[in-house]
Amino acid sequence: MFMLEKLPLTLTILLADFNNPDGYLIFEAMAELGLQQQVHLPTSDNGATIDHVYVDQSLQNVATDVIDTYCSDHAATILLLNLELFH
Repeated sequence: MFMLEKLPLTLTILLADFNNPDGYLIFEAMAELGLQQQVHLPTSDNGATIDHVYVDQSLQNVATDVIDTYCSDHAATILLLNLELFH
């Protein structure tokens, strides 16, 4: 957490495997940093959302998807960004 607070970034994207299905404290901490969770589907075989994607709340054209991998208990999490935002 402290590292994110110190970085002089204008755009932050954080992708992580938190292995914490009850992520309320994580959501709260990320919100304090101006980051919003983008994954709203289960990412594990047991139906929990344990893989998270957080982006700056200012990003509007962001989408995520979850795809079963068949070789892991985690699904693949995909982040789609509109690259025109970065021109």
